[in-house]
Amino acid sequence: MELAIQTGPMTIAVSAGNDCWRYYKTGVLSAANNCPTKIDHGVVVVGLHKASSSDDTDGDDSEESEESEESEESEDEPEYERTCRKAKRSERRAKQCADPSEVLEPNKKGKKNRKCCTYTIIEGSLGDHDETDNIDYWIVQNSWGSNWGNGGFVHIAVEGDLGVSGMNQYVQQVQVKDGNADPPAPVERDCSIDEGQNTLGPNKCSMDSECSGDRTCSDWSWCQG
Repeated sequence: MELAIQTGPMTIAVSAGNDCWRYYKTGVLSAANNCPTKIDHGVVVVGLHKASSSDDTDGDDSEESEESEESEESEDEPEYERTCRKAKRSERRAKQCADPSEVLEPNKKGKKNRKCCTYTIIEGSLGDHDETDNIDYWIVQNSWGSNWGNGGFVHIAVEGDLGVSGMNQYVQQVQVKDGNADPPAPVERDCSIDEGQNTLGPNKCSMDSECSGDRTCSDWSWCQG
């Protein structure tokens, strides 16, 4: 995939019907987020971010390493900011909000399917990597609009096996050939045909060759065009 992305975007399939994608806002999704891998949604990989190498670490960083591990453990459970609106009648009947990023929920009285709520991950509570971190990640464009995720995009760590959200299971790239190929030669038509002399009668036909010029034989056996 790293070689293929250099020649153009790639279509991939991911597992998006879950909290990892529904509540994604920023950061890099990785194996640490334990995202499901049963693919159910198509997205487009548009780029690859390569981490810059760093030689600033030495053998005296044991305390910093322990602090980093403690920090990662404390971020297993993401924190959300919840915003709700009243669900439309059509949404209540369909039992689904029009915006895929919203979740249909009951109201305070417990009546089902009354509110459409959006859960925004509080920055730092899920995927605590940013673009300055030492990590390689894919830049992926989703189809849920610019209000979802990071302006319509999600960053996914480059990993092996099935990949984060199962993204390594299905990959397809459209290869575009050189546009300098010669166009097909135009079909030459005989304009000397006298349709009035056709066997079936004037302007009637059984095939295109019985019609003059660019005219064709219709399904009703008449020359047209």
